[in-house]
Amino acid sequence: MVNARMQEGGASIQSKHLDSIIRILGIASFLMVIIVISDGWWHKTIGRDDFWIPPHIGLYSSFSVIVASLFYIYFRSKLAGQIRFLAIFGLGLITISAPFDEWWHKIMLPPGVKEQGLGFASPPHLLFLAGGILTWWSIVRIALSRIRNNRNLIGYLYLVILAGQLMFIQAVDLLGPTYLGIIGDFGMILRSFFLIVFYTFIQRVFANKIYLITAASTVGLIKTLDSMDMLYLLSISLPGFLIALYGPIGSRKASSILGFLIGIVISSYLWFFIDTLGVLTVISRTFFAGFAGVLASAFGYIIVDHYVGSLAKPELVTAINSQVRDRI
Repeated sequence: MVNARMQEGGASIQSKHLDSIIRILGIASFLMVIIVISDGWWHKTIGRDDFWIPPHIGLYSSFSVIVASLFYIYFRSKLAGQIRFLAIFGLGLITISAPFDEWWHKIMLPPGVKEQGLGFASPPHLLFLAGGILTWWSIVRIALSRIRNNRNLIGYLYLVILAGQLMFIQAVDLLGPTYLGIIGDFGMILRSFFLIVFYTFIQRVFANKIYLITAASTVGLIKTLDSMDMLYLLSISLPGFLIALYGPIGSRKASSILGFLIGIVISSYLWFFIDTLGVLTVISRTFFAGFAGVLASAFGYIIVDHYVGSLAKPELVTAINSQVRDRI
């Protein structure tokens, strides 16, 4: 009888606790990314004169909640071992990045220095990012494994995905699509690719344009407030609206033409930098963004078809690591 209860996702006696943990993970993940963005603002405008600045306190408080939640899942549930391994490994990288970041600032940067551009892409910050990616993907898959049994968790999965979207666009923009040289080219390609993958992912998972429009508006607004530049609102929000209105929800194959056009829209703000970049650079980066959009529109659908299906049709939601495909 007891063994019968011990199923994937945790025992039935523990399932309500596991669902509560997933809710906590969704909220904590979103708050942690918002605090990461505020930490970037603090570094740019005030500088880092001490490890215990307010954004760091908030950041590691949120991180502690995520650690405690994932360790509960690790020891008390029957979720797939690979997911648990990725989560613990990711948490380990984030933990190591904290003292590494403290050492880096003491040795490489004097107190109070305002960090700009690629200064954010320091080794400890990249280590934090790598750990965040692994942990984020683990939380997404843990949430998916429970949503088959409790669809009320969909909103918390949405928060986790939205947190990942914000984190990626924040990290990609460190490369500066408006920089001169190959860094700017690479930054523009990644910016277009990751934005479209996330928008496609949200559209396909939830099969509801409201989720996507809300996500696009939220990310555009947060980036605009962070940078105090209205260009972000256009280049980040409008692509999400276009995918929500014209993206092929019921087909595995995304429209290549739509992906190309959305990539161009993402790069539209570059045209305000012609004086510094030059016409040829702006044109080339616009096409780079368009072709990245073609790849991203297909890649996003492949990921979701393989791992998720559509949450709008619960009978088609696949088990984690299942080979069952969405047959819509």
